[in-house]
Amino acid sequence: MDLHKPKPWHGVREFLKEYLIIVVGVLTALAAEAVVEWAHWRHQAELAHGALAYDMKRVMGWSGWQDSRTPCMAQRLTELEGALDRAQSTGRLPPVAWVPFPQQGAWSLRAWSGLTYGQTLAHLANREQTQLAALNSYMEHLRSDADRQFQGWAVLQALSGPGRRIGEQEIASLRGVIATQRATLFVMRNGARHSETLVVQTGLLTRQEAERAWRDGLDRAAANPGICRSIYAPSREAGGGLAQALAESVTAPGSAALDDTGTHGESVR
Repeated sequence: MDLHKPKPWHGVREFLKEYLIIVVGVLTALAAEAVVEWAHWRHQAELAHGALAYDMKRVMGWSGWQDSRTPCMAQRLTELEGALDRAQSTGRLPPVAWVPFPQQGAWSLRAWSGLTYGQTLAHLANREQTQLAALNSYMEHLRSDADRQFQGWAVLQALSGPGRRIGEQEIASLRGVIATQRATLFVMRNGARHSETLVVQTGLLTRQEAERAWRDGLDRAAANPGICRSIYAPSREAGGGLAQALAESVTAPGSAALDDTGTHGESVR
């Protein structure tokens, strides 16, 4: 086996030539790696934008639902307050046909965890990062408010029934629940409206897409009057529909209806 010893440099000029070849090779390799890295994160950003657009349609749909349902829910609280006023003077609750449960919106950005844990968020523009972080913060607050709202209306279910005696302490407690629910309703409507604005500002949905998703929420609210019926109106939905829901028989796996408000049956791409 022949071994070739490295040739010695003959002068500075030959040294610089060899040095330049090495530097160019290293820089070329680094540039190629940077291009591959850039292409990878660009692809990840495109995938994230697709998932976020789907999420934002759901946000717009539920925001439209919340905005349209707020006056009805406020009216129900006023009616319940009126029932307590009557009970304050008579010592008995008037007959209340039903106290409905508000439908819980799916306030979430399901793509958020993938954005953060997968480090895609850090490769988006600073302005977009700020907008998405603000929108996700609103979603977290709205989800928490929706949980408190559901719990509060569960307490108000105690007013349903043919009428009964009620003490001052219970009346005061229920008035506190109504006041809290009214404040929560105000915060949720504002949060929904602010979320709509943040969605539009991201530019991930066209104006037409955003409005179509928002109107889908309005249409779904109109198709299910639920909480817009008076608490004194006879209803087959005793217990706000929970009794019927709890009495339902088992269903086959995969048959449960998923929340697609605002998405018109679309799927995440």
